[in-house]
Amino acid sequence: MKKAKWLALLLAAFALSACFSALTGGATAEPSVPAETEDEREVERVTVEVERDMEHLTVANPTQMEGFFFTSQWDNNTADIDVRALLDGYNLIEFDWDDGSYRVDPSVGSGVAVTENQAGDRSYLLVLYHDLYFSDGSPITAWDYAFSLLFSIDQRINDLDGDADCRDYLLGCQEYLLRTAELKRTQLVRRDGLLAEQVLEVRLEDSPEGEARYAGPAEVMGESEGLTLYRNDVNELTLAPEDDAARLRPVHVDAQGFITDWHYENGVRVFSDGSHGVLSGVRVLSDDMLMITVDHEYLPYFYQMGMLYCAPYRASAVLPGVEVRDDGLGAYLANAEEQPRPLEDADAPVFSVENLREALLDPENGYLRHPTLSSGPYTLLSFDGVTAEFELNPWYKGNSKGETATIPRLTYTLAENETAVEKLATGVFDVLNKMTRADVISQCLELMINSSYLTVEEDEEKILETEYVSRNGYGMTTYPRIGLSYISFCCERDTVCSQAVRQAIAYSLDRDQLTMDYTGGNGIRVDGYYGLGQWMLSVVQGFVSYPVPPPEDENDVEAWQVYDEEFAAWEELSLDTLTAYTLDLDEARRLLDADGWELNEDGIREKDGVQLALTMIYPETNEMAESFQEWLVPNLEAVGIQLNLVPVPNGALQRMFYRQIPDEEDALEMEKLGLIDAEGVRQFDMIYMATNFEVVFDPSAQFSLVDGVYEWKSTGYADQELFDLAWDMSHTEEGHTLEYMQRWIAFQERFNETLPMLPIYSNVYFDFNIAELQGYDVDENVTWSQAIVGSALVPMEETKVVPGEEGSGEEELEESFDDDELIIID
Repeated sequence: MKKAKWLALLLAAFALSACFSALTGGATAEPSVPAETEDEREVERVTVEVERDMEHLTVANPTQMEGFFFTSQWDNNTADIDVRALLDGYNLIEFDWDDGSYRVDPSVGSGVAVTENQAGDRSYLLVLYHDLYFSDGSPITAWDYAFSLLFSIDQRINDLDGDADCRDYLLGCQEYLLRTAELKRTQLVRRDGLLAEQVLEVRLEDSPEGEARYAGPAEVMGESEGLTLYRNDVNELTLAPEDDAARLRPVHVDAQGFITDWHYENGVRVFSDGSHGVLSGVRVLSDDMLMITVDHEYLPYFYQMGMLYCAPYRASAVLPGVEVRDDGLGAYLANAEEQPRPLEDADAPVFSVENLREALLDPENGYLRHPTLSSGPYTLLSFDGVTAEFELNPWYKGNSKGETATIPRLTYTLAENETAVEKLATGVFDVLNKMTRADVISQCLELMINSSYLTVEEDEEKILETEYVSRNGYGMTTYPRIGLSYISFCCERDTVCSQAVRQAIAYSLDRDQLTMDYTGGNGIRVDGYYGLGQWMLSVVQGFVSYPVPPPEDENDVEAWQVYDEEFAAWEELSLDTLTAYTLDLDEARRLLDADGWELNEDGIREKDGVQLALTMIYPETNEMAESFQEWLVPNLEAVGIQLNLVPVPNGALQRMFYRQIPDEEDALEMEKLGLIDAEGVRQFDMIYMATNFEVVFDPSAQFSLVDGVYEWKSTGYADQELFDLAWDMSHTEEGHTLEYMQRWIAFQERFNETLPMLPIYSNVYFDFNIAELQGYDVDENVTWSQAIVGSALVPMEETKVVPGEEGSGEEELEESFDDDELIIID
């Protein structure tokens, strides 16, 4: 089955048609020239034929890279995702375009054997091929995949302002984390010849002052010879267990404050019974055999194979001196036998917060921004904060289609909307990726038609007109976004914790006009947590055939009755139940009145001493602020809500969104702007964001248990029902697509009602590229950096690109409509 472009092109066709009509006037367009004036200056006209380097390609994107090129756990901006797709290859699984499901990548392993034990735990045994290599020529083994899994879940990532993956479905994951996570407010000391942990302070939850404080062991223990403490949610030792103490691990302390349950040996925490933490759900059976076991409590799971999503990372490259071991019970991390430098204490764990901070976060050489080992088609040469340079990885064998990368060097950089088209035309850029702004798309279409671009430079004596001509012209690709833009509410705030306030804000934003403003008709308003490119929307909108085959026997009445009933169930799927929240200021006022928000003397709504004087932060490089000033701010003011828009650097905004502690520089700036308090707690109410969904769509993974209720971590919105709906959706039996769709709609209905986020639009992406780039099928991939594998720079004969003739954008548009199928993807 081929992936089609029907949905994207349906939206783009009107814009294209209008642009072609306006630009051509029904005839071949000529390069534009300045209108005649009385200017007596000499006009000089030169023509420059743009030459393209067939050994080098420059790709530009309007989203600036943050530079988090090793894992998505510190930042997941779309430009960084693209870089990671260049550097990380040989993922255990991939999307199968033929049947719309996930499978083991056939270029990585020979297949998978699935077994279940009596408890229902499901094990996946994978056998890796022997021709997988990192960019230094060293073989990729099962140990590298095991390290990737162990690293991704480690709680030390949270201590380094990252966000550890939630892979609780791995058998024994929580037990492993409890037995290996570092304790805060302790120190490592020698006792009886062994490295042990001594308590420095204990967190007291109920102090006389009514707030938590810290006390030394002597004060806490008094005359007692021992004490049982518990870990709290940030791995500090606390005297009183929290509400969910049953799932926390007790820690026993003697009279001197030494933890008596364990000591450290060779970097491993060994317990008094001789055991140590292992991740039983990850087994390394040999260099080429890996077994991953999923806990039966997390089954069934609709994206079953998606649980195996994992790219290989080498432990010694990320943190020298660390290795993965498996003694037969499960994988774990220990100090490597061979150390890059002598250790002061051989038992002290090398894999520690302190060492990771140096190895990962160092601005000059930290692995997070400067990964040195690649398993993908390219390796990183340099990154200066705006532009990244890459070269071919000679050890990359290619993807599952047998495609390899051929372009020797790549440059990836920022495309500023004001200059992007000119730089494409003059040879600075070769590809414009993920363009969305309407005026930029229109300029690119004009460039496609003319194959030339005119610049004008003026001084007191002369006007210089330079026409840049492309010998071969340009190509264009459109594809729907698997994501959306939205306003995320900070629901921990007294202002927007009210559902009525969030709904009133929704009724005060003209989302249709804002979408038209920015995308120029290349996007649509969305009313739920979905994107145009998701297969679920294609199904519910009827863009794909329902997976209900008719009976083979035309005379089988009973079979036809079953078919009709099942088909009718598919026909009933609809998002018509979602509230559209179209502009309605009267409804906004009614909601606020009913919720008890009254206008004060300043015309601002107030309730119980809380005023609806709100602050929304947005990325400083984003150009949506003018649209919000026009289509939201005055409407909110009309209903009694004040809104202040504050631009914030992208990296700081991402950390604020994920409720992470900002780095020192950002913290000072944020505190000066009044956006955080001294403890780093958010002091604003809304965040304008845009996202592309993960490979496996599972909103339940965004929740964490807080005070016995599941809370959407980034929004601070606690809603057990929303979590339950997300969980039920994701844990539908694999292959039960109708049931999954019904649950997906139920989740969307609850999301739409409660609005932890206000969805705005999803759109069609436009890529424009030089014609010399052949085989660039970005619409058949997730991103440009995957599409670059299998493409090539090819010198071409001189051609003239004329609308309606071979090689024009119109021909590509017409050919695209011949394919009427959409593959089911996420």
